[in-house]
Amino acid sequence: MIISTLSEYPGFQITEVLSVIADYDKEFRPGRNIYTLQECLNNAFRRLEKQAENLGANAILGVGIAYSGTNQIPIVYGTAVKMVKQSDHQN
Repeated sequence: MIISTLSEYPGFQITEVLSVIADYDKEFRPGRNIYTLQECLNNAFRRLEKQAENLGANAILGVGIAYSGTNQIPIVYGTAVKMVKQSDHQN
């Protein structure tokens, strides 16, 4: 799975845009956490990758992190896509 902040990925052609996806670590509560922000983001990215796989994607592009609400809970998001290497793709 390719995960990138880029909207296009060098050497690859997007063949299908599947869906915008997002997730957050539902257990994260600033000030009451037993694990770090990095662990929280890792958990959210794992679930984001699982969402993309369930859609049949092989990449998530345009990945970003936003902070929601007064608790500033980090939300990860991106666009699930199917891509092929440009040399493999016939126009």
